[in-house]
Amino acid sequence: MAEDFSKIIESVDGVSPSQQDVKQVEEYKPSSLPGYVAGAGVLGGLGALVAGRVPGLKTLSRIASKTKPIPQAPRITEPVVLDKVDEIITVVPTRIDRATDTIKSAKPMYLKIMDDFEKVKQTSIQQPLTMGGTKGRFGSALYDFIAQHPSKKSLSPDAWINEFKNFNRLSDFKVNVPGTKVKGSISKEELFDTNIARFNNQNELVGGFLKVAQESNLPVSKLDLLKLVEKSPAANLKVRRFSLPSQMADEAEYLSDMVYQGREAAKLKIDALPSTSPNLKSDLRITLNSLTQDFMENLSKTSVRYREGHTIADYNSPLYKNRNDFDKLKEFARNYKNTNKEDLFEPGFLETLEQRSIALDRTHQAEKGKGLYPRYGGQTEYKIAGAEKYFEDVAYYPNPIPYRRDIDPGHFGSINGEPFKNQLYHVRYGQRSLEGNPNKKVYSIDEMQSDVQQKAFANDPTRAKVTNPFNTEAEFQQANVALDNLKNQMKVIADKGDKITQQDTVNYYKLSQKFDELRANTINASNIGKKTSQYTDGSTPYMPMFGRDVWGDHALKNVMKSAAENNVEWVVVNPVERLHVKRNVGSDTFGKLGNWEFYGGVDGMAGRKGLKATSDERGKILTNPKQTAVIPERMKQLAKQYNTEAKTIRVSLSDPNKPFKVIRDTDYDNATIKKLGLNPKTVNEHIGAFKTAREAEVFASSHGGRMTIMDKNDPDLYYEAFGIKITPEMKGTPFKLYKKEGGLVVNLFA
Repeated sequence: MAEDFSKIIESVDGVSPSQQDVKQVEEYKPSSLPGYVAGAGVLGGLGALVAGRVPGLKTLSRIASKTKPIPQAPRITEPVVLDKVDEIITVVPTRIDRATDTIKSAKPMYLKIMDDFEKVKQTSIQQPLTMGGTKGRFGSALYDFIAQHPSKKSLSPDAWINEFKNFNRLSDFKVNVPGTKVKGSISKEELFDTNIARFNNQNELVGGFLKVAQESNLPVSKLDLLKLVEKSPAANLKVRRFSLPSQMADEAEYLSDMVYQGREAAKLKIDALPSTSPNLKSDLRITLNSLTQDFMENLSKTSVRYREGHTIADYNSPLYKNRNDFDKLKEFARNYKNTNKEDLFEPGFLETLEQRSIALDRTHQAEKGKGLYPRYGGQTEYKIAGAEKYFEDVAYYPNPIPYRRDIDPGHFGSINGEPFKNQLYHVRYGQRSLEGNPNKKVYSIDEMQSDVQQKAFANDPTRAKVTNPFNTEAEFQQANVALDNLKNQMKVIADKGDKITQQDTVNYYKLSQKFDELRANTINASNIGKKTSQYTDGSTPYMPMFGRDVWGDHALKNVMKSAAENNVEWVVVNPVERLHVKRNVGSDTFGKLGNWEFYGGVDGMAGRKGLKATSDERGKILTNPKQTAVIPERMKQLAKQYNTEAKTIRVSLSDPNKPFKVIRDTDYDNATIKKLGLNPKTVNEHIGAFKTAREAEVFASSHGGRMTIMDKNDPDLYYEAFGIKITPEMKGTPFKLYKKEGGLVVNLFA
């Protein structure tokens, strides 16, 4: 189809767009509209006299001779299988997309549903935020608003425009999510991202599908709008998780302990030798220690790396590192047996150690080959060390963005050599334990960042210049239908030949003027190649969910959904005082202003009294302890909606069930600690936690830090962070895709 469509476009104004442009034109069949642009034909009954009398006839003749454009196949044609780890969010096609061929009456499914809008309405009421009945992680309140609209036939564009301009009505829309007080308020950000309508600050319609429909004077059905919501970029976001199986760290710890236990048992055999030479026994013990020490050190170090999410592409597995020592250990055991006529180790010890080490090595290589290992766990300045597990989630748009508007790979580069394009944001977080009950787990957010929206904010903070390339195929078909209608009206006049009246001439002028205006101002078959240029300007990239409070809300709810699915009881955001400020401590400034305003402190506020932070735009500026930060504020709002609580709680610095800690002392002086309001006893980082003193000592000797012992009930094992408690309803129902309009929009890097 792409080849045929290219030829069609090439025949109009001599424009021949690239195949990439053509591929972005998707199938769209407005249910309420007549067919596409009329087929090829020539104007009959037009003599030279008429040609001289009727203005614009050359344009009319040229347009009338064009063949109709052939639409591309839809981007999404069947349901996508949900993978909770690798592909967390997936577009969920509604019944409209699940069967578009035929039904019993051989009638297309989308027409049948248009005939029975009541069914769509009832599904939306009974199963809100499910995009027509199939649950995903997120659902659109805009979809439910349209589905529940009382109209059962196509409406004029102005009627729909008035609905969406009525901000009070949009704000008051309600969805019935059992056990919650979730509001169905519709965000104009979603209207813009779906390309249904774009309003300026004066609430005037300035773009989008409804703008084209208004100019075309064509009716719009609910189905037209529902399909735009379904195909919107935000509704089709996916999340890819970068993490390592926790069993890898567990296995490395087990093998380290296995080596230790095997070594200690072997020492007892050496000590029991009947040899009269003390030096011989001493030499054997020294050699045994030497052959096992590096092995245990590498296993302990590797277990921490796995748990902390260090990039496994940057280091080898412990077996690879210890292969030579392991071979020497086996040779040492053989020589010992030949000399002393007994096994040094218990039967099967070396075989089991080797088999399990090889298995761990293969797992290491397999995870490395998948390319889904964490990328930034080793950057300790951007996270609090000591988490029991570590995750990096990246939200992205999985398909090519229309008009070659793909976003170049950001923080996460490529996966197995394939560019990882169209990243919206990433979140880095770890699993910790709740004070008072180590069996209750907490997800603690270290960082939330959107490179693409940071760039977009810098170039166009008011969102006035950026163009939305999505769903333009709907505008394309609308414009073509409108041009076809105008052309047919003009042809009726032209077909009168020398019987054309003066009024016909006036009417023709009006139709011709409207035709030219519509043709110049819309995307249509005659100018799609030229219009492409307005979508290929890379200076202001387009991705949905502009604004830190909008994509930040989506990112927060993603982590909350993961917590609900994994029976994690709280989600907290690590406070600026403990994490983000340490990258930007000056003599009289403490961190970036944007970090304070976005993440907040231990109490969820955007600052501390008398504390200054730095701003690239405003220099040194006082933080605001009376203003709630973006993420804590959203936690409070969600707590009200889900009948739960949002407050400051205490979470573990490291695993409470592993009492032997390796601690790295902070370089903060006492004055800084006091100004930040930190507890001097908890300000240091736990870079490792172990079940035995031996493991901790081995790790500390090679990794730095000092060892200490902390019981799970020790209050100094916990730090404060602001969070929200997770409820069962968060697991069983979709979150609303867009938050209510408003909220603090801040530049994290300001």
